[in-house]
Amino acid sequence: MISHTAARSRIKDDQATRLRHMLDTAAASASQPEAPPALHAPPTIAIASGKGGVGKSILSLSIANALAADRRVTLLDADFGAANADVLLGIAPLRRLDECFITDFAPGRRPVDIALDVAPNLRLVPGIVGGRYLPDAAQRARLAARLADFHTAADALVIDAAAGVHPAVIDMLAAADCPLIVTTPEPTAVADAYALLKSLAVTHGTDAASRASIAINLVDGQATAERVYRRLAAVSERFLGIRPVLAGLVPREPRLPKAVLSQRVALMRQRGKLRRAVQAIASHAAASAIEAQSLRVAAR
Repeated sequence: MISHTAARSRIKDDQATRLRHMLDTAAASASQPEAPPALHAPPTIAIASGKGGVGKSILSLSIANALAADRRVTLLDADFGAANADVLLGIAPLRRLDECFITDFAPGRRPVDIALDVAPNLRLVPGIVGGRYLPDAAQRARLAARLADFHTAADALVIDAAAGVHPAVIDMLAAADCPLIVTTPEPTAVADAYALLKSLAVTHGTDAASRASIAINLVDGQATAERVYRRLAAVSERFLGIRPVLAGLVPREPRLPKAVLSQRVALMRQRGKLRRAVQAIASHAAASAIEAQSLRVAAR
């Protein structure tokens, strides 16, 4: 049987032990540096299309190149399995985006770590080719989170997503500050562009879809392209409750096929209407991305 004196002694010892633990914990907390503020990616533009063959990748590269005139830009090729930005640039990268997924974004194997310098102020994260590795939804979410790693490496981030309405395309658009959907005046391309916008709204809500802009490529006549946009905007407003903004129209460029064959698209000297059109879309997308990001950060 424990005496009253022994019991009081044990209580004092327990209290002293708890007090020392509290003091040690407080001292350890005081010695630790304050957690750094949450980082976010640079203003991000994701470019996709409902239909293939509308010039999306070339336009993505041209927009990234235009923005690189006065800021540091990284182009991330997220056309999983069919990446071709490196081909358009005429380079043969040794490291690609699948390495990041396979290693679970280990140090030294993040997208920011494998980016290559391809032109002044322009870097490329080479994408996955040949279907050798296709990320699942959880891995795509990890990729979206890793975009914050570019916060000191780039002033703008351009994502070349795939064509179609696959969840991989939708996820990349939703991760961006400015989703940019590319179409041509061709009726099937316009219908697929609407399908992509609708999929974005259904999957991620009208907030994500309302940030979307439309770029009409391979335009032969401005009046025709403007009619296409008005029709697409009206259908979106009626059935989705949103009206995407027109980012711009890009005229058909006769020299482009030759530039693709010579793998010098980024270095092609864009002049006149083509240069002004690409610059206008790039400026619109960058401004939209900056505004959307500012609103997101303020809402946190």
